[in-house]
Amino acid sequence: MTYAHTQRGRFAWLLLAIALVTLALLPVVEGMAAKAGLAVFAAAFVFVAAAFWNLTVREEGAHLVVAFGPLSIAQRRIAYDDIASARAARSRFIDGWGMHWSPSRGWIWNIDGRDCVELELRSGTFRIGTDDPTGLVKHIEARARGTRAE
Repeated sequence: MTYAHTQRGRFAWLLLAIALVTLALLPVVEGMAAKAGLAVFAAAFVFVAAAFWNLTVREEGAHLVVAFGPLSIAQRRIAYDDIASARAARSRFIDGWGMHWSPSRGWIWNIDGRDCVELELRSGTFRIGTDDPTGLVKHIEARARGTRAE
């Protein structure tokens, strides 16, 4: 069986709420430049919400694919051969959500919560936020042994 899991984040709802409040201000704001600025601001928040609505981790042949979506503007393919180890971990509150790099902790891609899987790669550390850390680690370990996860 192949692995595919999607976690939905709550942060996107906040972004949409901000966009709606911004749009609600349009009738009370004077001036076309101010209205245009608010509309662009709201559109940017809708775009970011759509880009980071969920985080999908799936198997694609010899690669593990991590992708934000449904607007798939951020995706990373990791060859199973490049994974030295995988372990369930917990991110710190300061690690936050989204995708970013930390000098001491490497890359983290997270949509919600603090559970993650920490991968030791040839190129450094990569943390994948997930609400299924046990299943993801089990899948990666099975692939490392050359078998498929159940």
